[in-house]
Amino acid sequence: MILRQVFEGYTTVKDISKTSKLSQSRVSVLVNELQYKEFLNIKRIRRKKIVEFYFSKHAENIRRLFSSNIPVEKILAGGKLDILFSIHKNFKNINEIREETCLEKETIRKYLRELSYLGVVEKKDKRYKLAYHPLLYEFLSDYSSYANKRIVREYDESAIILWEEGRRFIFKTENRLKIDRYIKPTAFTAMSKYKIDIISKYYYYYYSPCAGELRVEDIALHSIVVDKESSRNLIYAMLLLKKAGFDEEYLIKASSIYGAKTIAKNMIEYLRTGKTVERIYGRRFPNIKEFKEIASEYGVEV
Repeated sequence: MILRQVFEGYTTVKDISKTSKLSQSRVSVLVNELQYKEFLNIKRIRRKKIVEFYFSKHAENIRRLFSSNIPVEKILAGGKLDILFSIHKNFKNINEIREETCLEKETIRKYLRELSYLGVVEKKDKRYKLAYHPLLYEFLSDYSSYANKRIVREYDESAIILWEEGRRFIFKTENRLKIDRYIKPTAFTAMSKYKIDIISKYYYYYYSPCAGELRVEDIALHSIVVDKESSRNLIYAMLLLKKAGFDEEYLIKASSIYGAKTIAKNMIEYLRTGKTVERIYGRRFPNIKEFKEIASEYGVEV
């Protein structure tokens, strides 16, 4: 691993080539890739090119990992890094990991066995999560956030990420973007598909390496997580669910990803009974009369 050799004091392409047994041309390519990702920096001193660590937070974190007793190369090799991005915050089953990483189930099982053997993954009720390790958690959090910002800037320099987990994120921009295999309109931008037209200066998009079509429940939840204290967003989310219809079980399951399970349960109860909930995490639920008036404006029967 090139980073390990730089950490151990090999600072020229020639030295790294000798110790890694890779050609100098191959080392140059790898070093340039790591420079692009802001792990390494190349500076010229007289006629020599010196390779050193970049001053980014994730580069500092990888140096700290090398100083620990963690077998970094074994843990972060190949698709294991994508799996750790997926599970470093929450327990997830193999199907959920597959949806986020695009890896085959057998590959995921193989990597999880290896990571469990190395002591960095714990298992509970067929669900997996990063075991307690502050250094590794900090690296994964910082590097996934950095990588997501690099990706979103390719779509729009002014875009703002509003929610992220692993390699998935929701962002807003003042510019309408061309849809591709990775981004889909969500939140208020996607509601027009259901004849709920909301005026906003922003367009909202969801990015995932494995993005498929978003369900109405996803769009409603995204509308909530883009502003954690907005009662207005809560109302629009419930209008969408009421108008389009939804699967209660799926809504509850998906809400756990966004830390919105309590809100999802209360939305279901509210839409069933009209029972008013005072406040949930700063959001005010409308009384049923107020909700009906707003619903009528959007052609939603309550």
